Amino acid sequence: VMDAARAAGARGGTVLHGKGTGAEQVKKFYNITIAEEKDYTREEVMEQLYGITSEDVLQKQFKDSARLLVKQEMLIEYIAGKEGITYTDEEASELKENIESQGYDEEMVEGQTGRTMKQYVHIELLYEKVQDFLLDKAKIVK
Repeated sequence: VMDAARAAGARGGTVLHGKGTGAEQVKKFYNITIAEEKDYTREEVMEQLYGITSEDVLQKQFKDSARLLVKQEMLIEYIAGKEGITYTDEEASELKENIESQGYDEEMVEGQTGRTMKQYVHIELLYEKVQDFLLDKAKIVK
């Protein structure tokens, strides 16, 4: 796959390895079921899963998602500040331990979220607390 991409002028790429699970991919070898293995480029995965066929569309979706995330977090921080919503050191330690028990260390959290563990724990706890606050204060009207 990468040889063909380089021949077409690509300087690099991402190849994902997968196994087929559909009945049409299943083969038998001495009565043992074997799933066909395939390699997919990132572009093929994005097109098949999300219908995205161009890098421009993907970049636009990333930018839109990033803008939405920033707006949500600003709103969470604003509501928490206005309503005096906080969390305890014990709650932060408990969440950090939970994250670490799932196999994530500081480096992995930062690599995946762009935040330190402390920043990640902070926003996750505020999200939860503000959501609970809003649900408690909500008045359902028919």
